[in-house]
Amino acid sequence: LRHGTGTYKWDDGISYEGEWKNDKKHGKGTYKWANGSSYEGEWKDGNKHGKGVMNYANQDSYNGEWKHNCKDGKGILKYHNGDEYQGEFSNNEMHGKGTYSYATGDLSKSVGEWKEGKK
Repeated sequence: LRHGTGTYKWDDGISYEGEWKNDKKHGKGTYKWANGSSYEGEWKDGNKHGKGVMNYANQDSYNGEWKHNCKDGKGILKYHNGDEYQGEFSNNEMHGKGTYSYATGDLSKSVGEWKEGKK
């Protein structure tokens, strides 16, 4: 039973370094996937929960609040093409107040209320 602080490496190349409670990721830690994605932040009962940074294998990134493994609360989602969304999320979707900035070079933005990923 994993409990306390430590590192665990799975055979498929996944690893977790951080705090454990009752054999679940709990507290602060870093999880790395074999494809190059990683999450560094807070965990609760084995789920991303609290504040954390997710760096995806495709070079997208999310820095913000998590709840039950989902982007939930305030955060910044940066896309590898240079687009960026700053605002509120619910259940992994842009939801609430936010600003989407396009990387087209003309500083175009979409500001306002979002619902389930749509403006």
